[in-house]
Amino acid sequence: MSKYELRKRRGVSEIIGSIMLVAITVVGAAVLTTFLSDSFAEGGLTSASNERVGAVTVNLMGYDSRDSTNLMNLANLDNQFDGKLCGNCTNVNPNKIPEDGGSEFLVMQIQNKGINSLFLRNVFLNNVDHVWDPNTSGVALDAEFTDNSGKYPRDGMFSVISLSNPPIQNVDNQIQSGQIVNLLVKLGVNEDIDLNKSIRVLLNVGEMSNVDFVIESGDAR
Repeated sequence: MSKYELRKRRGVSEIIGSIMLVAITVVGAAVLTTFLSDSFAEGGLTSASNERVGAVTVNLMGYDSRDSTNLMNLANLDNQFDGKLCGNCTNVNPNKIPEDGGSEFLVMQIQNKGINSLFLRNVFLNNVDHVWDPNTSGVALDAEFTDNSGKYPRDGMFSVISLSNPPIQNVDNQIQSGQIVNLLVKLGVNEDIDLNKSIRVLLNVGEMSNVDFVIESGDAR
C-alpha cells in the first residue's frame, strides 16, 4: 500500500472521529437541557395534587371527606355517621346542618402558587356543579346549629375560608397569590357519594381548562 493511500485513510478516520465528538457533544447538551428545563420538572413528575393550568398553579394541600366530626380540625363542622357523603339526606330543608338532616360537608385545603390572584368560579364534584355562596361573605364559620344567614354555605354551594382563628369565610371567591385556604363544600340534593368511591374534583379558575384532582371519599389527608 502506497504512502498516499495510508495518508488518505488516516484523513478519513480523523474526519469520522471529529463528527462523532460533535455528535456526542450535541446529545450531551440536549440531555442536560432536558434535565434543567421546566418541562422535565413538570412533565411526568407532577402529582395529581399539583396541577398547572396556563398561568395558574394550584396545589392540593389536604382534604377531609369523612363521616366524622371537626372536619379539617374546624370545630363543629360535622358529618353524620351514615356510611356516605349525603346530599339527598332530606327533601325538606337540605340547608340544615347534617345533624338536622341537611346535606353533608367536604373540605379541601388548596394553595394558589401562581403569581396572580385567581377567582374560583365553580367546584365540580363528580361533575356536579357547586357555586360560591355570597351569603357567607365575611361571616365567621359556625356550623354548630342550623342557620341560613351565611354561617356555612347552603346546599350545592361552597365558601372560601381563610386560615384564621376563629375561621372567617372570605368576602369573595378570590384566592390571592401564595394564599392557602379551605374550600368548604356543602353537597347538593341528589349527590350521595359512597365512602369507598373516589371523587373527581374540578376547580374552575377562569382558565381554558379546569384544575383537576382525584381524592378519596371517607378519607382525610
